[in-house]
Amino acid sequence: MDSSFIVPIVGPSASGKTKLLKLLCEIFWAFAEIVPQDSYYLGPEFMPSFLLDPDNYDHPESLEWSLLIQDISDRKKGLAIRMPVYSMPQHRRSSDVVDVIGPSEITFIDGTLALAFQHRIIAPLRPYIGMSVFVDAPRALRAERRVKRDVEERGRTEESVRSQLKATVWPMEDMWLMPSKDNADIVIYNTGSLEDLKRKARFVAGAIALAAGIPIAALDL
Repeated sequence: MDSSFIVPIVGPSASGKTKLLKLLCEIFWAFAEIVPQDSYYLGPEFMPSFLLDPDNYDHPESLEWSLLIQDISDRKKGLAIRMPVYSMPQHRRSSDVVDVIGPSEITFIDGTLALAFQHRIIAPLRPYIGMSVFVDAPRALRAERRVKRDVEERGRTEESVRSQLKATVWPMEDMWLMPSKDNADIVIYNTGSLEDLKRKARFVAGAIALAAGIPIAALDL
């Protein structure tokens, strides 16, 4: 494969970007792979000291962008990558396990900060991007989704999740994430309706396929 078309799907936590990605992958089926931003967390052991009190996982420097950008560069060249595996409950990267992601026509980046080019460590990602999508939703709705997800899937308490939202998530959204919406090619609003999101996913898929040179007839629309 000569190259992969790089598409960040960006948005605030619990906006519905991962759900949109699932729908897009169903549409593109054999054509797409996902590179999750979360796989590139440094973990507290390697994060800068100014991010440790309290732990701030929403700042750009909590992630190893140099490795993520190198992996995206390799994807752009049509190469497979060995992606790190990060454990959210343990807050550390596996030392002996990686995810091997094979070549694909489309590479989606799933994350919050992949369009925050105003930060010097993320800016080098920009030339690799073919098209970008920003998914937004009301903050109150996102907060309830985030609490539910972190309590049920990550073993957190509701109090700790709400405290983190106020201490780091929302301030970092305002500083880095929301300004990056201006860098997106497509902005969609997740109303909470699955049917509405499916309709928007078909629109986004059509735009990506056109830009990437993938025949519409080959997609599961």
